[in-house]
Amino acid sequence: MLLAMTRGGWLCRGLALGLLLSAVSAVSAVSARAACKIAQLAELHVDRVNNRPFVDGQINGEPVRILLDTGSADSFMSGGAARRLKLSLRDSNRTYRGVNGETRVQFAVVDHLQIGSFRADDLLFHVTAPKVGEKPDEIGFVLGANFFWHFATEFDLAHGVVRLLQPIDCKPEQLVYWDQSYFLATTEFMTSDDPWIITHVVVNGVRLRALLDSGASTSSISTIAARQAGITVDSPGVVPSTPVVGWAAQPLPTWIARFDTFSVGNETIRNARIRMGDLFGADRDSSTGSHIAQASNEMPDLILGEDFLQSHRVVVLPHERAALFTYNGGTVFQLVRPNETAGTDDGK
Repeated sequence: MLLAMTRGGWLCRGLALGLLLSAVSAVSAVSARAACKIAQLAELHVDRVNNRPFVDGQINGEPVRILLDTGSADSFMSGGAARRLKLSLRDSNRTYRGVNGETRVQFAVVDHLQIGSFRADDLLFHVTAPKVGEKPDEIGFVLGANFFWHFATEFDLAHGVVRLLQPIDCKPEQLVYWDQSYFLATTEFMTSDDPWIITHVVVNGVRLRALLDSGASTSSISTIAARQAGITVDSPGVVPSTPVVGWAAQPLPTWIARFDTFSVGNETIRNARIRMGDLFGADRDSSTGSHIAQASNEMPDLILGEDFLQSHRVVVLPHERAALFTYNGGTVFQLVRPNETAGTDDGK
């Protein structure tokens, strides 16, 4: 689920370094094509719950459910889990912003974090989403994009696996070791402080910024971007859909709209039906001389969610600014999550 830090910068002391060091010491497999070697640092076995990828972990020896969420720039604990684990919380002047609002951030010190073979100690974490994580089977920790930025990451979610890779003397196309044909998309420049996986897509001939968001159960486009592509909530064929709720817990109305063409890299989908909503209503800039609200330049126009990742096998190379993917088959843009019942969609 899309989440960014405001007013205060980033903090996740020791997490990526600690897990990275433990991963490097646990290299388990190497694939090769010509001189290229692909070291597999870790293989995370994923459970998909309501179209979201989870792994099991422990905080201070207690079990927690961990959401793999490239849409969250930061890694953090949920407030309910922090209270359940009886962690001491400290206030801050920081907030997170995401779909339809902001949520307050606190701090907590964690003695031990375990995720598979990864282990890190003495960590200072952000804590947010106070209503989430009170039960052991709810989200206790979010592993965000600032973690995945350190690796080449293969999302093989159709088979329930996320692999952390270390390519050695490889060209980007050699990372697609399972197939000879692939699609290639260029990503925007990423840093540890700005780790979102953003690429460009073309919708009805209009170039837009798209965030690869493993924590979003379905893909969606903002109403502002849809308008640029010639579609509004009043356009023929646009129908209401279930609301979505982000970390800020504010329901957001959505619609289903049809777009003539959707292209990412050299893959084109025709007559694509995509969920549409005013995703970032709190993040608006007004152009001089215009009364029409525009999306903030910091926010993406479109979210490529778990539905896109399930229908594709994707390798993201942060430092090479490349995302390579192959099509698995099936529906690319799901309009209803598996096992969804009447009521609100959680938007993750």
